[in-house]
Amino acid sequence: MKRMTFAIAGLFFFSLAIAQPQYDFAELQKEHQGENAVIIKNNTTYEIGLKKGKPAITSTRVFSYTILQDRTRMGGTYEVNYVPGFYEIKDIKAASYSPEEDGKYDRHKVKDFEDYSDLSGYIFYDDSRHRRFYFPKMGKGSYAEVEYTYEYLKPQFLGAHFFQPSSLAVKESVLTIVVDKDIEVEFSSFGDSSGITYTRTESRKEVIHTWTKNNAPAQKYFSDAPPARYWDPHIYVRVKSYTHKGKTRSMLGNVNDLYAFNYDFIKDVNTDPVSPDIQEVVDSLKKVNDNPDSLIRNIFYWVQDNIKYIAIEDGLGGYVPRQANDIFDNKYGDCKDKSSIITSMLRAAEIPSYLCWIGSRDLPYRYGELPTPNVDNHMIAAVYRQGKWIFLDGTASQLQYGYPTNFIQGKEALIAINKDSFAVVRVPIIPAEENRYTDTLYMRIEEDVLKCSGNMEARGMQKIESTELMVRLKEEEREKLLENMQRKGNNKCKVDSMEVFNLLDREKPLLVDYSITIPDYVTRIENNLYVNFWLSKTYASARIDTAGRGRIPKEVDYAYQDRHHYELIVPEGYRLKENKLPDAVNFHKGAISLKYGYTMVDNRIVLDYTFTVDTLIIEADQFADWNEVIDLLLKAYSEVIVLEKE
Repeated sequence: MKRMTFAIAGLFFFSLAIAQPQYDFAELQKEHQGENAVIIKNNTTYEIGLKKGKPAITSTRVFSYTILQDRTRMGGTYEVNYVPGFYEIKDIKAASYSPEEDGKYDRHKVKDFEDYSDLSGYIFYDDSRHRRFYFPKMGKGSYAEVEYTYEYLKPQFLGAHFFQPSSLAVKESVLTIVVDKDIEVEFSSFGDSSGITYTRTESRKEVIHTWTKNNAPAQKYFSDAPPARYWDPHIYVRVKSYTHKGKTRSMLGNVNDLYAFNYDFIKDVNTDPVSPDIQEVVDSLKKVNDNPDSLIRNIFYWVQDNIKYIAIEDGLGGYVPRQANDIFDNKYGDCKDKSSIITSMLRAAEIPSYLCWIGSRDLPYRYGELPTPNVDNHMIAAVYRQGKWIFLDGTASQLQYGYPTNFIQGKEALIAINKDSFAVVRVPIIPAEENRYTDTLYMRIEEDVLKCSGNMEARGMQKIESTELMVRLKEEEREKLLENMQRKGNNKCKVDSMEVFNLLDREKPLLVDYSITIPDYVTRIENNLYVNFWLSKTYASARIDTAGRGRIPKEVDYAYQDRHHYELIVPEGYRLKENKLPDAVNFHKGAISLKYGYTMVDNRIVLDYTFTVDTLIIEADQFADWNEVIDLLLKAYSEVIVLEKE
């Protein structure tokens, strides 16, 4: 399900008919050395009033930037998004300004605009439209500016102002709200609000709210960070209520109002009985096992196996689930449709089930702090069993029953129980130990070549993630991927044999038995053999670079645990030099732990290693703990076991 989540900025009505940009380019270059471009203005004004007794809202944005370098990825393409029937472009003007030899600028008005839709799933359109255009003659010293106005046909879909909408430095960023006194508005602020100033003024009929943040420096990009919404300052505005002719009407004051708005999209979904074909499938699954928990599982798996996931969003289709009977006939659907047919089939089996709205982890919001359609962007199903909610996300074809997909773990679900009743429930985060990867390896040295046989086991999200990837690959590609997963030590490692078990069995762990040969890994110096047990140096580049990062957190796909058990048979005629093994390590701080140690068992040297990350977000105050444990691993990676001739 697609929510229209978009950035809107504030503006002081600025005419595009300027003679030349109002700044000193040489000063900008000096101030922003090494940067490709600078955003000059990032401003929006909302005008919120009443028309014919109902809210009438427009927003006008001015966005401009200048290019500082000869070579930059910042080109002249620009797009403005809109959604017919929800918010539409009322007016748009754009121009670029190229520098001339006399120090003035030549103005180039944009005349050609192209409207297009995204293709999704080859033949289906989503509900967003784009108006694309090109700023002419953009190069070093050029300046581009666009001004456009949205008209909101559904006032519930007001967006956010992001004070720094990209990693570029921003000279001026202003959000202005001009609101009629008969309208009550609410603002929800997120991210780092330092440096933002707020003023409030009023006249006889209007209140003007203004937030300003100027001279924001450029931000570094971090590939391991969550989306910018987690830290970039931004403000959402919403209409709580409005008064007309002495009567006050609620709009989006709280979660109750949001639920009433959302419920209107699903109130007519699956009100008719299921088709005989659906009932026949449900009855056949009942015959397999009519235990309610088993039946829920089997219906969920049937939908995964038989209803193909395709994103189909078109206008209200981005909000209204299709009828289960149609989904069954078509054999495809998006997240709303999969949830629709899951709940319909469960009800046909006399098992209560419910549609749920939920935001993916891309959105760091809770329903209580942002009761607007921007709080969620996905739909799932839910059942209540033995005192707890079980969430069913049909978009993941290999998801095990009882597990939520990794991109909704820790998020709140808005569960539609009936017209007047709902529940807000947090989706659990699967504990690290359930998402366990275990690698067991038995090693021997033959003529200075390391020969190994072992087995790998993946459970929980580690298994689900691997399987989701592999089922999309051709058999040859899948085998190559599995081989690459087993390669260790160096790039000369050869996979001698491999056997895979339970790849498509959702209820069992993924198992791989394998054997490998690693030439040029054991080092011989005089009468000694040198062996490094750390055949997989997974975290060799995992230190968090804190320079310039500030409070930007690190994101983890899911909580997980990695275990390794390695055994090396000491070759005949050799012994452990000085009976010396590296010291054991036992580190545990917060959600991060590392434990490893070597032991001597008869003629075998054994390494046991466990690394656990039991969180989805590593906050800035945990960076030191993370880097400390990575430093311990980096030290371990260099440890060598020395075997000497007897």
